[in-house]
Amino acid sequence: MISDIKDLPIGHYRSFESMGLPGVFQQHFALLMTPEFQILVLSSPQAHLTHQQFDLRRRLEMDTLEVLTSRGGIHELVVSQEILQSVHASGSPLLEEVSTSVEVAAWELIDQAIDFKSSDIHIETRGAYAQVFFRVHGERLEQPNISSKRALEMCNVLYGVHADADNKDVSWDEKQLKEAVIEHYSALGQHVQLRLSSAPIHPAGNFHVVIRLLLMDEKTLRPLESMGYEQAHIDCINDMLLGSQGAVFLVGPTNSGKSTSLQAFIEKLYSSRGRSIKVITVEKPVEYLIKSACQMGVSQHRREWIDHESGSIYTKYVAATLRQDPDVVMVGEVNDRDSAENIKHLVLSGRKTLSTLHVYEALGIFARLQEMGIPRSVLYMRNFISGVIFQRLVPLLCQDCATSFVQAKQRGLIAQSTYDRVKRSSQAHLKHIKVRGMGCQACAHMGIVGRTVCAELLMPDEVFLQHLSQGDERAARAHWLRHSSLNLKGLGVGVIAHAVLKMHQGLIDPMDIERWIGPIVLERAVLDEA
Repeated sequence: MISDIKDLPIGHYRSFESMGLPGVFQQHFALLMTPEFQILVLSSPQAHLTHQQFDLRRRLEMDTLEVLTSRGGIHELVVSQEILQSVHASGSPLLEEVSTSVEVAAWELIDQAIDFKSSDIHIETRGAYAQVFFRVHGERLEQPNISSKRALEMCNVLYGVHADADNKDVSWDEKQLKEAVIEHYSALGQHVQLRLSSAPIHPAGNFHVVIRLLLMDEKTLRPLESMGYEQAHIDCINDMLLGSQGAVFLVGPTNSGKSTSLQAFIEKLYSSRGRSIKVITVEKPVEYLIKSACQMGVSQHRREWIDHESGSIYTKYVAATLRQDPDVVMVGEVNDRDSAENIKHLVLSGRKTLSTLHVYEALGIFARLQEMGIPRSVLYMRNFISGVIFQRLVPLLCQDCATSFVQAKQRGLIAQSTYDRVKRSSQAHLKHIKVRGMGCQACAHMGIVGRTVCAELLMPDEVFLQHLSQGDERAARAHWLRHSSLNLKGLGVGVIAHAVLKMHQGLIDPMDIERWIGPIVLERAVLDEA
């Protein structure tokens, strides 16, 4: 069986309709005409030597095709379903040449994005052309447009030929939601995992594709100290990771650095407890390589399967860790009742558990887990939740070209409402605050050189949990805000307080704070009223 498209003979694609044959054959067969006038019948493994294949050959040998078949004859090749779909998708008169040029263009685009240190590639068709963006340090940078036809061909080749068969459907279709995982080695030999996700967009016929780029290299590990946490945060995280049980949740929206932080947390556990501890991860699929950990990746297809006794296959993987004697379990994401139930069992069975959740603030985790079926008697139990870290990533200013906030206001570059909020929170620090400059060679003319974590941490104590169990969320919040060890220079414990502290240091732009986190308003009023 041929499983690599480059092994196909050169030939002109012939549609079944052009040869007077029913389109029903297209599901399992494709036709190529070689320069020697041979008719190549490409057959899927399922259809090889079946009645349908014999019927197709009989039709090809009919009198209407006698001239063609007499010159070169009919030859049959078994090919993978992915190649079959790619051949139909290309519809090209010179299959090998076009497929090769499409592959070259796709890999060149991907390698260019890797060189830019992009986190994602975005391709969005707009009629005859497609816009291309690289997301770098959280910003979308527009690249030269390509034709929509070329975008379609790239997706067909990447999905149909190169994607992991366990993580995708048989063929790519721009009219449907599609996901796939592709393993790639860049021109410099870097192992990169591509996470492709596509969907149709309005108007009809258009689609967009996002390809996430994940470096599969243990060297990508970043220590907590380099990610932007304050020392008070790191001390608190170390306390959260102590002990042999309790759940530690990293929360926030997508693209907020949760997976990178989880990887760093596991390394912290290894450094404090030794490499002999048993760490198991269940991910959808594996995103980063973690040395010494037993990482289980659940493919797109498998996690959608249903096991009637234990729910989804993903849930079954999580439940199986209880029988595999772990010290620490990392669950990629809690997003439904089944996964929440398994987190509960892991913690109550005495396993330190790490996971992520999509909520908008640290306190929001309690309502979210309750919605997912965790009973209040467990949720507010002492040590059930060891800690919660909510974080966002905010662009880090290039110090070579950043400009003064006060000067920017004088030039009319700062909205009055933003200026007023900054002045109220930071009157004594105005001269130290900076905003993004015009860009320079040091920052590739972006005005930023990376992203930094802005975080808020919550370690529930008995007083806090008692307030929540009594339904008094306001009292619980006030108690949390008074947490002295996490109060950052009197600014508070919330994510805005952390962002304002970095703003005072000239590290981040106040406009980026309001863009990525929210209005610059410290929570002192809550304390004053409590």
